[in-house]
Amino acid sequence: MNKTESIILKQVQQRKSIMGNFYSFVQEFIQTSLGRNSNWEPASVREASLLKRVLSAKPRCQPSDQSVHGLPDRIKDLETTEVQLEDEKYPISPNFDFITNLHERHMLSSAYKTITRLQKWDYLCEYIISEKTGYMFSTESTINELMNQINTDYELGHSGCSMGCTMRTMDLIAKNGFDSFRESVIQDTNQPCNENVDHVEASVVQEHWLHVNQKTHSMDEEEEEDDEMPALEPVSDDDEDDEMPALESVSDVETTQPAKKQRVTDDDDDDEMPALIPDQTHSVAKLPAELVVEGHTERRPSDPSMYPLDPSFDFMKLYKREAESAYQTVQKMEMWNYLYNHNTEKKRGYMFSEDPKIIDLSNQIQEDYGGLHSGSSMALTLRFMELIAKEGFDVFREECIRQNM
Repeated sequence: MNKTESIILKQVQQRKSIMGNFYSFVQEFIQTSLGRNSNWEPASVREASLLKRVLSAKPRCQPSDQSVHGLPDRIKDLETTEVQLEDEKYPISPNFDFITNLHERHMLSSAYKTITRLQKWDYLCEYIISEKTGYMFSTESTINELMNQINTDYELGHSGCSMGCTMRTMDLIAKNGFDSFRESVIQDTNQPCNENVDHVEASVVQEHWLHVNQKTHSMDEEEEEDDEMPALEPVSDDDEDDEMPALESVSDVETTQPAKKQRVTDDDDDDEMPALIPDQTHSVAKLPAELVVEGHTERRPSDPSMYPLDPSFDFMKLYKREAESAYQTVQKMEMWNYLYNHNTEKKRGYMFSEDPKIIDLSNQIQEDYGGLHSGSSMALTLRFMELIAKEGFDVFREECIRQNM
């Protein structure tokens, strides 16, 4: 037996005291392999792979004169006094590349590192989540301190919604282990927590809405006269009149000028459906014929069944109550057509929108839901409503099922 082979056996024997009977099998395996060939090479790729895992396996033991603190008695009884352990359930530096959403990947990785550094995995493993408060409204001091530190370590900052999502994911890892979490995500081929749709609109509290309301209050007063005008009142055909003065009766139209064709809709929403005037400055060539209002670029949903009166949201696993409440609010305010034509600003999104009608809708959704929305969850809910408005409820349901939301 040459020097290299002696070193191999010595390393295996050192690990045997920790890993138990498994290494006795490996030792016999190596000796059998040595017996086959005096120059010794692995008899197969499988044997070579197994040996490689053995030689690189953890825990790694190194002699040291330092004392051991906080380690189990079974480890203190070993001949070596310094033991480097890595808990297989919570690896020190796991790879989150299996999560396709880059923002969520960064968010979860940061929280994982914080919990590992603070050694809170055992605490989370035993912690029982309150059904009434969850993590977002938890009064547990240790949980609050942990969430504060996670928020501090994450440079983009968390909203209440994204923090709740992150803590739920960490709770899942704590109770089932990282490998189980990874396998479940890969198996589902989607994100582990679907409160992630709009995390780009993060780090906002509910006071933002009050600030926006105050900022736009003056705008609402200026538009008050326009809001009082009935949407379906006839208008004059004077090309030089940009103010669109409303005529009081049909007789007025007949005594002034013959009214040209006017498009009358079935929607009586005076805020969102103003009288339509032929506009030749905008092209409608790219819009489907059935969605184009004659002489105007504003579109109408082609199928009224896109928005059923009382649909079931039982197919949703997350955000069921939020989506259901918001849907009823949009129905009540008759905002489907407005959302159908609304184009969200990329920089502002819904969270920072200064559109008075979007702000009014957000406030009403917040009020109807009992004031429990954070900025991020409000933005997510409005994204849901926008998808329903543009694609219809059936498409929204299919997408939720596909995304396992």
